[in-house]
Amino acid sequence: MVLFFCAVNFGFAQSKITLEQCLDLSESNHPTATNLPLIRQTADLQVRLLNSNYLPQSSLGGQASWQSEVTSLPISLPNVSISPPPKDQYRATLDVVQNIWDGGVLTKQKEVAVANAKAEEQKMVTDLYQIKEQVSGLYFGILFAEKQIENAQILRKDLETKSEKMRAAISNGTAIKSNLLALDAKLLEVNQLLTDAQKRRKSSVEALGLLTGKTFDETTVFELPSFVSTVSQDISRPELLLLDNQKSVLDINQEMVKAKNLPKISAFATGGYGKPGLNFLANSFGTYFIGGVNFKVPLSFLYSGSQSNEIQQIKISQQKIDTQKESFILATK
Repeated sequence: MVLFFCAVNFGFAQSKITLEQCLDLSESNHPTATNLPLIRQTADLQVRLLNSNYLPQSSLGGQASWQSEVTSLPISLPNVSISPPPKDQYRATLDVVQNIWDGGVLTKQKEVAVANAKAEEQKMVTDLYQIKEQVSGLYFGILFAEKQIENAQILRKDLETKSEKMRAAISNGTAIKSNLLALDAKLLEVNQLLTDAQKRRKSSVEALGLLTGKTFDETTVFELPSFVSTVSQDISRPELLLLDNQKSVLDINQEMVKAKNLPKISAFATGGYGKPGLNFLANSFGTYFIGGVNFKVPLSFLYSGSQSNEIQQIKISQQKIDTQKESFILATK
């Protein structure tokens, strides 16, 4: 009765674990899992920050100056006195600039922010995928070691039985001692195989515990998976998707390089209070206003080669990614 209850308690003490559970535990245990929402939040903040550039950009300014010489009229008119501008001048301004057309730079910057976030997310997915590959390898390594242990124990028991029979035969004079020595040598070899398999299982269990954050012991039962492959081997591997996302970032950067050198149009307005105002001959404080449209066409890239050099650098990076992709496909075939 005591033995029965001990056996029952031992059975209940055994914990079972599946490969699917280990894969889920490794994902939740990895720090990368907590960073995924942070990447999305960062991308959203970057887009909001860029959107603020569509709003009017305003600034306050002030200046006080003294100059050694001012404009004067070298003529004299009867009964007319023209006072020169003051040498001390003061002004306070409110400047407002409204972007009308920036060549599409802001749009491309937002696309780059989103594309970078996708690439970073895919990088983390790839890291998790590789962790899961390690988990799968360790799990099957444990199952393989357990099978080796089982086979070695069966073989050892068989050899021990034969050895006992051989000792009896030698005592009866029906066998020679060399046969017993051969069995003992084989038994020693099997014991070594058993020890090695037990060590491999123990080290694999410890490594699996580190990756999953779960503690396993000698009573843990690792169940045989119901499927053969735990990792997709098709062409949509996360490593390939990561390379595609990185190339998309480069494509958008190439478009942004071109957008930076397109014409820019903006409206501006300045309201000020100073001495003098727009009438520089007035020797008194007054308010003034200036408004208009600003138009700029970048030209330096035409002779400096900056645009072509940047695009060439991007194309080289794209070629590197294509090479990495081809190498990966060949390595995984």
